[in-house]
Amino acid sequence: AVVSTQSTGRSVVIHMCVFCIGTPLGIAVAIGILEGMASLDPVTVALVSGIIQGLSTGFFLYITFAEMIFDEMRNNRDLLLKVLFLGIGCSIIGASTIIHNYSEAKAGLPNTNP
Repeated sequence: AVVSTQSTGRSVVIHMCVFCIGTPLGIAVAIGILEGMASLDPVTVALVSGIIQGLSTGFFLYITFAEMIFDEMRNNRDLLLKVLFLGIGCSIIGASTIIHNYSEAKAGLPNTNP
């Protein structure tokens, strides 16, 4: 969206830097919160962890579907190909999650994914 608004080069670089700093900063905050709660009840820690993961997943889905994909779908060029690759990408992510959980279960490791 920044590039499509014909922003200056400096503005694009600033936006990219803020974006690149945001993810590690969010991870650090979440780790800090969870480490600070390590001495609490495991149920409380699991609840807070679930809330944090839910928020991050919600942001990811919003950015993916509301910001990026709808902008791509407005351009009707190669629409079928775009939908096909969207489905392939979602299938790969789902399959890799299932395979990962299956391989952990087969190895006797605890399931780390909620």
